[in-house]
Amino acid sequence: MTNSEIWMTCLTAVIAVAGVIGACIFINQLGVMQGQLTEMKATSRLAEETLEATQRPWVSIKPGIGPRGLYFDVNGANLDLVFSLKNSGPTPAVSVRIEGAPRIDVGSNDRINALEKVCTEAKAQAEHPRMAAHTIFPGETLDMNITYTFANKEQVALAAERMHGFILPVVIGCVDYFFTFGERRHHQTRFVYDLDCPAPNGGSLAIKVSDGNKPANLLRLRRWLEGGGFQAD
Repeated sequence: MTNSEIWMTCLTAVIAVAGVIGACIFINQLGVMQGQLTEMKATSRLAEETLEATQRPWVSIKPGIGPRGLYFDVNGANLDLVFSLKNSGPTPAVSVRIEGAPRIDVGSNDRINALEKVCTEAKAQAEHPRMAAHTIFPGETLDMNITYTFANKEQVALAAERMHGFILPVVIGCVDYFFTFGERRHHQTRFVYDLDCPAPNGGSLAIKVSDGNKPANLLRLRRWLEGGGFQAD
């Protein structure tokens, strides 16, 4: 090899080594930048979650029985309900509405499945101006009147036949609402209540269909504790 060829070979080797070193430095810097970006995203997500947790509305629910109580008509068995909704958070709750799945004589698994179904369907509904909903400002309470129709006449008769003339209505549903800041996503407060008649000894009596309509003072809503605490999310 001539001297020029030797020099050219050495120069090529040096350039190749420099290229490898440069590539290693670039890869290392890229890894550092990616790590910093991941950390920034995590910090941003944590800040957003913290903001939402501290600034979001929190809607609690207190159900009551309206003056019509439990009554039977051409639609079947109906319950007059008054839901008192209170926003204990620092910001308004918007597009507030109640979604329900009234049932009679359902087991534990059926209750949980019915609750999950109605709440999932509520979350699938996009917010829009025509939505029949309300706004609850911080510290305010809103009373909402709703009629729960549990079953038609045929279903009531079948349920009463299975239960020797009695039915066990269950009030299932959720309060669905939105946060005014950040990502517009659904928040919900779920609930499951049993409807019964309080017994003189403090116990519970099922609803006897043959008694007909029952006023509010003869009825009671009891929270279904077996399903755990249905907290706002």
